[in-house]
Amino acid sequence: MGILILKSYCCLVDAGEKKEIAFRRSFNQLFETSNMDNMKILKILISPRDDIQPLFDGNKKMKVSLEVLRRRSVLLLILGLDMSREEFSILEEIYNESRIHRSRTNALYEVVWIPIVDPSINYTKEMDRKFEEMKEKIPWYSLSHPSIIDKVVIKCIGDRWHFRKRPILVVLDPQGMELSPIAIHMMWIWGRNAFPFTSMKEELLWRNETWRLELLVCRMDSTIKNWIREDKYIFLFEEMISSGYANSQTQLW
Repeated sequence: MGILILKSYCCLVDAGEKKEIAFRRSFNQLFETSNMDNMKILKILISPRDDIQPLFDGNKKMKVSLEVLRRRSVLLLILGLDMSREEFSILEEIYNESRIHRSRTNALYEVVWIPIVDPSINYTKEMDRKFEEMKEKIPWYSLSHPSIIDKVVIKCIGDRWHFRKRPILVVLDPQGMELSPIAIHMMWIWGRNAFPFTSMKEELLWRNETWRLELLVCRMDSTIKNWIREDKYIFLFEEMISSGYANSQTQLW
């Protein structure tokens, strides 16, 4: 009897693994197929259920359905439960800039925070506290809870977009096709002017760009910006710190 139960369990595990492998293979194809709108992609990424409101509107402070994203350009902000104050300030500034002369109904794009939590570890009260604090702070959309994302989808996000810990910004057009998986770098440099964050747009921006220190500084440090305006001499140091030792190499530019 015990052997039969074990065999049945092994068959279920094997079937589950095969199903997961098939899903992970088909996941990539979804972003290369044109659809009527983006709902199919968003339901697979976020939640396939129609009976729940999986999003939290950071502006209105209420739960909403995926319908608010239908046929909209969507920027998926994929990161864990930690974001540096500098990164948050930059994103918030750019997001608010994009809405100065536009209402939410005719905004260029919507941002959705996809909170990724390692499914192999227990979700603690402290982690939930950090999530809730960040969810209440951000003005854009976020998932109403990290548990909404399926474990297989988390693996697929790691496979396709190589997400580890650093935040990434994936751009989907109104039909759900992927325009760029590295939009966050473009946003740091050109802000909302980089929309729609495609490789073609990036090439155009670089073609019209001239080398200047602001490209390195971006929006990170207002003090350095003041130095630039004051026409001061600025020495740039590149510091490389090994992960296992306190020794570092510093290069002067």
